[in-house]
Amino acid sequence: MTLLRLILMPTRMNKRKIKRLDKRAMRQRGTLVLMTPLLAHVLLLAGCGSPLDAIRQRDDDLAPRLGLERLAARSLKLHDLARPSGAAAAGRIAALPSEAGVAGAAGTKAAMPAEVRSWTLTEALALSIENNLDLRASLFDPRISGARLEAERAKFEAVFTPSARYAYNDPATFNTTQGSLSQIARFDNSVSVPLRTGGRASVGFNTGYNQTSNPFVTQGESYDGQLTGSLSLPLLRGAGRAVNSASIKIAGYQVDIAQLRTKLQVIGTLASVERAYWRLVAARGELDVRQRQLELAQQQLARAQRRVDAGDAAEIEPTRARSGIAQRLGAIIAAETQASTSQRALKRLVGAPEAAVGSMVTLLPTTAPEPTPLELDRERLLALASENRAELLEGELQLLADALNVDLTRDATLPAITAQGQYTFDGIGDRVPGAARTLTRGRFQSWNMGLSGEIPLDGNQAAQANWRASVLTRLQRLSTNESRRQSVEQDVLDAIDRVNSAFQQILAAQQSAILAGQTLQAEQRQFDAGLRTSTDVLDAAASLADAQSAEVRALSDYRLALVDLSVATGTVLGAADVRWEALPSPSAVPWDAPNSGFVPSPRTGDPAPPSGRENLPW
Repeated sequence: MTLLRLILMPTRMNKRKIKRLDKRAMRQRGTLVLMTPLLAHVLLLAGCGSPLDAIRQRDDDLAPRLGLERLAARSLKLHDLARPSGAAAAGRIAALPSEAGVAGAAGTKAAMPAEVRSWTLTEALALSIENNLDLRASLFDPRISGARLEAERAKFEAVFTPSARYAYNDPATFNTTQGSLSQIARFDNSVSVPLRTGGRASVGFNTGYNQTSNPFVTQGESYDGQLTGSLSLPLLRGAGRAVNSASIKIAGYQVDIAQLRTKLQVIGTLASVERAYWRLVAARGELDVRQRQLELAQQQLARAQRRVDAGDAAEIEPTRARSGIAQRLGAIIAAETQASTSQRALKRLVGAPEAAVGSMVTLLPTTAPEPTPLELDRERLLALASENRAELLEGELQLLADALNVDLTRDATLPAITAQGQYTFDGIGDRVPGAARTLTRGRFQSWNMGLSGEIPLDGNQAAQANWRASVLTRLQRLSTNESRRQSVEQDVLDAIDRVNSAFQQILAAQQSAILAGQTLQAEQRQFDAGLRTSTDVLDAAASLADAQSAEVRALSDYRLALVDLSVATGTVLGAADVRWEALPSPSAVPWDAPNSGFVPSPRTGDPAPPSGRENLPW
């Protein structure tokens, strides 16, 4: 039969039968009136303020999220956390780098090849944020966790289930008491809604056409309709809003944990770039010192040769000077190798296309170290670390997730008892309008309700074991977090000591370089007077080189100690915070856009005081 026939064919029913059905419908309506409050009370007991609360999302279904200020890599402004110290050698520090280092650097830059790129520290950090491959890979983690959160939130999504079926049956038979020919057409539709309190509610509407050749059927051709509502609610295991929304909260905590790990990766990447930058500065400074020593050895050779030509010195003096030149050349080769290695490490970490690892581009760091005498505030730095260390924040979020896991595993130890109910309105007639009238008048109604259970006979040992494991995991995490907190405190205090020690090493190295320079000048005067040999002069020059190298290393160690202090406090050095955009919905992000919404972007915080250090010839 066609769909048009199903809709348009008229029908009539026996009036006496209608009256009888009306009485029956009234009795069943009374039953429905009694059942409605009962179902409402069941929903209220399941934890809903009203029946609609079982469907609506509430704020307490989601985990409280960390604010963007907790996820940003905050800057470490040392001038706000320390007070100036009255160091005696402040004037000497302000003149760094030393005169010999500056002269050597000028000579190095003149000898540099044509393809040279000058990078300030700020430029190197900005390029690393843009191009570092490890950082790019870590930026996928928040999006993956966000997609899993969306999947968890979608578990309460309603489902519409349509179906259509047609059957034609004409089996071979010798039995004439039953029809052999039949046609059936069915159109079934239902909407099923998972409840946030557990269980499921569904509403269905089914229509059909039946035709049979059975001679004992009163109406060989009939139409029927059916409106069905059903409800299934857990009473023990899996009952309640808190249990059913726990997985959503855990997924929300995992999103924040992924963001914190990304923050940790950002801080680690920037710290590695800054360490590599200062190591390259130290390597360049060491090369400058060794080149300056070569110039001094060459000057000594010329001085010795003049004295020999004048007959004031032995013939061995130029040979001694040449031996010193050869030694300086070996030191320059070693320093150049160290500078190349440090430069290659910085290229890899920055990842800039214009300065690839295998390229012949020479990097010239132009930011000079600026040691400042400071008295660091230990208590404020410890408080800053407690607030910003991503490991501590991650541990707190893991404890919240562990608490929810304990609740879930404890709920799994309960017996599974489920209440089920179903109410159905039926309509039937020899035509579609007749079936519709009997359905809307509620003449044929049926309902059922019951309980079903699943009770382990041996104490539910697997669930009990899982519950104990989750409790022990949380206790273990508490101990781990306390140990981690003590480790963070130790990291901060050790970093403070290294900063102070490195600054004192700078002062000692500068004094040593000054005295070694004075000694060299005295030895040169003694040589001119014929009281010293070239070996004595070269030894004094070597002592000056060692002192200048120690000064270069001390300056680098001071900057590295500051980097360690920033990592220990969970911050980055500088006057700018590093943030990345809020996590977008996965449905709004193209699958082939790997960094959409996640590329860290520096945002300027409090401006740093002008220092002029970018113009120093380092």
